[in-house]
Amino acid sequence: MHNGIMTLQENSPTTQPNTRRDALRGLRQRENELLDADRRLRLRLAITNAIIGAMIGMLIGYLGTAIAIVDDGIGDFGFRFFRPSLDLYLRVSTAYFIPGALIGGISSYLLFTGSTEIKSPIRWVFTWLILAPGIPLLIGFFLPVTLVVFVDFWEGLRPGLWVSAIVENFLRSFVDGFIYMVSVLYAGLASAVAYIVISIVCVILWIKDPIPSEWTRSIPAPAYYYAFAFCLGALPLVIMLFGPFNLLRAVTAFLTGENV
Repeated sequence: MHNGIMTLQENSPTTQPNTRRDALRGLRQRENELLDADRRLRLRLAITNAIIGAMIGMLIGYLGTAIAIVDDGIGDFGFRFFRPSLDLYLRVSTAYFIPGALIGGISSYLLFTGSTEIKSPIRWVFTWLILAPGIPLLIGFFLPVTLVVFVDFWEGLRPGLWVSAIVENFLRSFVDGFIYMVSVLYAGLASAVAYIVISIVCVILWIKDPIPSEWTRSIPAPAYYYAFAFCLGALPLVIMLFGPFNLLRAVTAFLTGENV
């Protein structure tokens, strides 16, 4: 009996710390797993939102061109609204999708650091407030130099004037960005709403992860989600580009307040 009590007393001090240590180790392991999952989700959402932002930037650029057509011609007698030139639009498209990707990806990475923040309506409102003026502002900054490179150079500007033209338009960019943002602000507000809706759909898919395991044997699961984000983000742009002309006219009239 005496020996049994001594054995319990000897084992008890060592057993309790070991049990406590194992529990703490398991807790730390679970915390690290959750942190790793949040980091992966944060990065994947940033890439997803950069893709969506690029398409929304293209949409804002196209609507901005339509708005410029109205602003330039609305006072002329017999003015008739027409579709923006697709060739010119595509030539300067880098001024549209790069700002959209930058603002979309960076804002997502900074605001949505984990699964908890994704559920916060306030952060989605902040996202809208950043995108609505931010993408047009950055487009307006990029646009002057882009026009020089992809329009003026393309149409035969003498090489001797290239450097001076780039420097001159770069310096103008600081003012032009603000002017462009003001002129297409309503397009930015509406397009940012489309961004939020598309981004929320993609977030739900990332969290639910409905891709069957057999699909991911040869193609990684993120590739499916990035492709889906691209297709969904491009949908409003495709509708504006190739949809009914009356739809483009109606959207432009709504954004400008003019009878187009």
